[in-house]
Amino acid sequence: MTASALRHAFLQLPAVEQASLLDDLILSSCDAAWEERIASEMEERVSAVERGEMTLHEAASVFHDMRSRPLS
Repeated sequence: MTASALRHAFLQLPAVEQASLLDDLILSSCDAAWEERIASEMEERVSAVERGEMTLHEAASVFHDMRSRPLS
């Protein structure tokens, strides 16, 4: 199955099933090595937010922006 066909099939699922599938895919791709690789970046981002150097955005705004982008 091609990536395009998978994307099309995914978009046909109800939103709850899409979210569940994404959760499964993300969790299955994460392991201790992955967590170790990104730990310092995660800590730096939290620190930047706490210092006021990074702005957080409302989820609704982020999702709106994502949905407005064309699929490639």
